[in-house]
Amino acid sequence: MTNLNRMSWRWVVAGLFLALSACGGTAEVEDVLGTSESALTCTCGAETFTVVRRATSVNCARAYDQANSLADEAIAAACPAGGCNLTRSLQSCAPVGPNGSQGFSMGVLVTYSCNEPDNCVE
Repeated sequence: MTNLNRMSWRWVVAGLFLALSACGGTAEVEDVLGTSESALTCTCGAETFTVVRRATSVNCARAYDQANSLADEAIAAACPAGGCNLTRSLQSCAPVGPNGSQGFSMGVLVTYSCNEPDNCVE
C-alpha cells in the first residue's frame, strides 16, 4: 500500500466515525452518564449511632417484634441509603400491670452506621 492509499483509508475511517457519532452519539453519552451517576456503590460510614425503642404487646416476643420495627423505622429515617453494621441487643421484658394483665413491655437497642453516600445502591 502506498502512503497515499494509507492516508485515504484513514480519512475514510475518520469520516465513518464522525458520521456514526452524529447519528445519536450524544444521546448515548447522556444515557451512560445517567446510569453511572445512579449506580454509586455504598460504603458503610465511620460514624456510629444508637437507637432504643420499646413496645408493649400481649407477650414478650410480639413486643420485641414491634420494638424492632420501630427501631428499623428510625434507622430508615436517619439513613436514606439504609443502615449497616447493625448490632441489636435485647432489653428486659417486663409485665405491664399486675401479673402482665396489661401486656408485656420489651425494648431493643440497635447500634448502627449509615450507608454512604445518601444516593448509593447496595
